[in-house]
Amino acid sequence: MRWWPTASSDPHGVVHLFALGGGSANAGPPRAYLQESRDHESRAVSCATVAVRAARARRGGAVWVWVAIGLAVALALACGYAVHTRHDLQRTRSALARLRDLHQEHLERPGVLSHELRTPLTVVRGAAELLLDESAGPLNPVQHRFVKTIAENSNQVIEMADDLLAEVRMDSDLFQLRLERVEMRALVRSVVAQMRRFHSAPIRLENHGSPIHMHVDPRLTSQAISNLVNNAARHAGDGTSILVAVSDSDEDVTISVADDGVGMTSEERQRLFVPFATGGSLRPGTGLGMMITQRVARLHGGRLLVDTIQTKGTTFYLTLPRKWTTPTTEGDEHG
Repeated sequence: MRWWPTASSDPHGVVHLFALGGGSANAGPPRAYLQESRDHESRAVSCATVAVRAARARRGGAVWVWVAIGLAVALALACGYAVHTRHDLQRTRSALARLRDLHQEHLERPGVLSHELRTPLTVVRGAAELLLDESAGPLNPVQHRFVKTIAENSNQVIEMADDLLAEVRMDSDLFQLRLERVEMRALVRSVVAQMRRFHSAPIRLENHGSPIHMHVDPRLTSQAISNLVNNAARHAGDGTSILVAVSDSDEDVTISVADDGVGMTSEERQRLFVPFATGGSLRPGTGLGMMITQRVARLHGGRLLVDTIQTKGTTFYLTLPRKWTTPTTEGDEHG
């Protein structure tokens, strides 16, 4: 709201000069804004007084007096506009600061919730694993089935928490890959061993060859491979098997995850990388797994391809460069 001085707060009579030009006064400015405007007005009038006196002393004519008054009015208007602009800028900066705080809170909230869920469930899953190993004693078939159910369901919730945590982490303005020199065959072997503990579908591994050393973020890469195996187990259905294979060339390394399940429809394929789209999943999930896996591939300068035929099965290819390259920004990758 534009504000001009009122007659009661105008000891020098400048408001009457404004009135000559058709100006009007609006009430209600902030007190600090009012005081700053008065200060600028006082300086402008002082400048005008000096200019008027100088004009009278030098010329003695009314023309120079009115020129000086006109300059004073222009200066006062410029000062008032500057104060108004400064006040608006301060309000804009305050609003932006509040928006940044709200955005950061929005990003951190699911991360905190996921962490609080993951911590106790990790303990539950660990205890179930010990029971399944029969470290505390042998289990009869019924007990074994119950404990396996506990382990599988706690692992599902941990997977959801991991997906949410990964999304929050990658959406952070301060996100950076934590690259380490990793032996990829050993990393894949470890992930598959863990997945076998929580999935009833048989998981085969083809991982023969010389060691493959490369720089990756081991945590995110392991999660990407886990997401591919989880996706296969979630969508393939009963009686299917999963094959994880590692192949390499001079330029890159490819981890493929194939299942002989029902495959995907064209609609499911289109929604494959859409957040929170769960498709025809037979088990609960966040719908973030494939999107996160694709983002992990791109962050490493790699790509994620999918080859699927309805009723014939689906194969995902996670390809990572052996040497660091600039991350790609291409759209969805379909084989």
